[in-house]
Amino acid sequence: ESIYASDYIKKAGKAKKCLIVCGVNTIKYNWLDEIQKHSDQKAILIDGTEKKRLELIDQWKKEDDIYYAVINIESLRKDRIFNALNVAEFIICDEIHKAKNGRSKQGHALRCLKAPFKVGLTGTPVDNKVEDLYNILVWLDAEKRSFVDFRDAYCILDEWGSIVDYTDLGSLQEKLSKVMIRRKKSDVVDLREKIYKTEYVELSKA
Repeated sequence: ESIYASDYIKKAGKAKKCLIVCGVNTIKYNWLDEIQKHSDQKAILIDGTEKKRLELIDQWKKEDDIYYAVINIESLRKDRIFNALNVAEFIICDEIHKAKNGRSKQGHALRCLKAPFKVGLTGTPVDNKVEDLYNILVWLDAEKRSFVDFRDAYCILDEWGSIVDYTDLGSLQEKLSKVMIRRKKSDVVDLREKIYKTEYVELSKA
């Protein structure tokens, strides 16, 4: 869906470049496969040494026919790479829960990546801890308050400043409903029942 949305924005003339940031390094190759299957746009994988990545980013920026650039989130920790990447009109961050900590280098870097169109994806529930939502909501332009104000609005602290409970979650859910689509696997995938099989393996002395 993100690829189709990104392609639509490009064909509408509202985006020249799309950056895909992967929270898990190995899924970079999955994205290349999915782009090939579902899009007629070209993609480039940003990988290798820092020098090589900067060269590939430069190629992506200069060649008009390369729309997608795919990179892992850890690369954003390098200032030169981050500065070179901050040009896309559409950004997709897969496994965005990897950037939930705004005090980490990569979490802060993602928050500073600006674009008119942004999509965050995750298969991991991010609402188990309210405070983990802050950095993601800021990146999506859905939260304008400071972290302290956000925390004080939804978190109950003990005398030592530790979070012990939450409050006003209805208000937070309303905010999330405006920027989040949540689909359970059971709602979108028709899978057969799991098949369990026991295999016995004889171990050697080694």
